[in-house]
Amino acid sequence: MSNFEELTQLVPALNQKKQEVEKVLQCVERKLVAMDLDLETWLVEDPLISQSMRIDGSTCQVEQVLGFGRHEGNYALLVKEIVRPRDDGWQFQGWLKSGLSRPLREEARELRFRAIGKLDALVSALTVHSKEMIDAFDAGRKTQKHC
Repeated sequence: MSNFEELTQLVPALNQKKQEVEKVLQCVERKLVAMDLDLETWLVEDPLISQSMRIDGSTCQVEQVLGFGRHEGNYALLVKEIVRPRDDGWQFQGWLKSGLSRPLREEARELRFRAIGKLDALVSALTVHSKEMIDAFDAGRKTQKHC
């Protein structure tokens, strides 16, 4: 049976956390956008939410993942859905499909709350991606010295 009194007591804490989450997400997004990274990075190995579903008779893992990239001409913190088929041994077999990215700020409270714990991992992934891009450029430039 539901305990409405207990739920009612939790509402002020949820609303307070919601305001804190909005401040943190806006701050991080603003800082990343100001860096003008021009990179897209996704935490595909560390989903915000992952659930098993039957799709067209097959068992699939449906995940919501956090990322950073371009959305409608502007960079933002993003979320997208990834669907992965699963075999009988519950092993991931790669992507079946990837959905369109959506701004995190427009997503459900649960996704925004969960994203707070993944922001450091996202910044680390962006750092690694940036280093890889610089290394790729430097390696290519060595062979193109005549230009």
